[in-house]
Amino acid sequence: MIKKLFSLTAALIIATSFCVAESLEAHVLRLNQRNGSMIADYTETKVMPKLKKKTVKKGTLHFKNEGQRLIMRYADPKGDYTLIKDGVMTVKKGTETQKFKGSNKDSQMTLLKNSLLNALQGNVEAIAKDNKASIQGTESAVRYKFVITRKIEQKQGVNSLTLLYDKATGALISLKLEQANGNYTIYETVEPDVKTVFDDSVFEIK
Repeated sequence: MIKKLFSLTAALIIATSFCVAESLEAHVLRLNQRNGSMIADYTETKVMPKLKKKTVKKGTLHFKNEGQRLIMRYADPKGDYTLIKDGVMTVKKGTETQKFKGSNKDSQMTLLKNSLLNALQGNVEAIAKDNKASIQGTESAVRYKFVITRKIEQKQGVNSLTLLYDKATGALISLKLEQANGNYTIYETVEPDVKTVFDDSVFEIK
């Protein structure tokens, strides 16, 4: 009886140790693996401080972990979208449509594609690896915050990313990408829904 009690106590101590040792990055990833998908209205804000220019766009996004698929449809200009499907990112602006296959893993569009997908997946470590960056993670009562900074700054492209996640659901609240020239882009989701099941037809462009 004493031996069994000792074994049970030891097992509980080991299990507790694993729980305590889980990093913030691992915890957010686990929450998002459980979610599997997201629907949310979003705001995309682009700021160019040197030119004193600010552009704000709004739309709706659908994301699925399975197959790594994302569609961001703009409400204005209506008809514009960003689609990531089968490893290809398609961007439509007005009458122009561009496809980026990501054959160059260090290109800015490939890094953007991967950063968007990994941010929604909660895979902070993958973003840091792609950008050859360090991670600083903190938490408040309601948010997890990660600041990802390139170990060696580059003269062009993104040097820093800041991510905010909802503590209760793990859903992405904000992604900020700061470029070497001082420009930055912020994607913010509004009341993200991680429970609603939706059909894959949402990723089809008609």
